[in-house]
Amino acid sequence: MTAVVKGGRKEADYTTYDVETSLDGKVVGTSTHRYSELLELKETLQLRWPAVEPLPFPPKSVFGRFESTIIAQRTEAFTDFLAQALLMKGVKDSYELVTALNVEAAQKSPCLVVHGSLDRLMPLPHGVACAKALPGAELLVLEMAFDVPPAVWEPVFDAIQRTTGKAAK
Repeated sequence: MTAVVKGGRKEADYTTYDVETSLDGKVVGTSTHRYSELLELKETLQLRWPAVEPLPFPPKSVFGRFESTIIAQRTEAFTDFLAQALLMKGVKDSYELVTALNVEAAQKSPCLVVHGSLDRLMPLPHGVACAKALPGAELLVLEMAFDVPPAVWEPVFDAIQRTTGKAAK
């Protein structure tokens, strides 16, 4: 997944930056952010992943922030920040980042829905509907209720390993 800041534009008393997110060359999300929103995203990511701190980020400026050269520098720095954040395991799939990029659930990360065919509290059609709502999700139906007995651990672990293998790519 890649995110490119397409440029900034002056609004009333601030500048907004348009971000276009692509997956395999297809645009999957667009979003618009103020400097303060992108700074808040960086600070939130830093709290959870200290390695985010050294990522490039343009300094806050009080004077000249509406000048075309400052906007161009910030646009480039925001693109670098997002590109490097999207390369970091954990960060690239984080709720905070994909929400800021306005990416749909199917582009966030692979998903596994495990459902018991004997579950009376949440009948099987609920599990099927959940998997259908997440394009690309794998549905694993096991003969069980809501608990996971040792007899089904192996297929569950195999499915989890398959799903996490997809997420690592």
